Amino acid sequence: MALLDYLNADFMVARPGINDVNTLAELLDEASMYGVRVIWEFGVGGDFLRSPGEVTELANEVSPHRLGLALHVARERGGLRDFVRRFVELSGYVKAIYFSNKRGGGSFGLPIFEGSIDFLKLMKVLQVLRYDENVVLHYLPSYYGRYGVDLEVLNSFINSLGGGGADRRLIKSIERIVGEVLGQGGQE
Repeated sequence: MALLDYLNADFMVARPGINDVNTLAELLDEASMYGVRVIWEFGVGGDFLRSPGEVTELANEVSPHRLGLALHVARERGGLRDFVRRFVELSGYVKAIYFSNKRGGGSFGLPIFEGSIDFLKLMKVLQVLRYDENVVLHYLPSYYGRYGVDLEVLNSFINSLGGGGADRRLIKSIERIVGEVLGQGGQE
């Protein structure tokens, strides 16, 4: 934490390696002493933070405002629809989204415009859902050279959206997903 303080970092993203609420609370306390927010990767590494129900239980133990999550778009099995569903289930906790693409059900880490996920559509969805937190391009090392070009394309697209990026069909689809999640109480 002292290194993050020295670097003047506001937050860090980490894979959960802790499955004890007391230890997590101690870590969050230490991080807050340095002015650092810890954002945990959801659904990766071990048996911790793998379901929305577990997130809610843990958040209630450590205080909801102290728990932040990072989601990986490409890790959701059903693609964009499943990602949107997971995003809605974890609403309020999502503080970072990893953007990388995948082909089929296989490996991920591909540039955002080279796989099965439509990231321009995702940008419209995130606009409708009013997401204004962190987005991280998360590519395999062999694609690192693509960051600059892909960021330019995303920025141009975002700037072209203005206030009306989503059509009625997309909005209805998002409303349907939100209704499904709320109808189930947000828990899996």
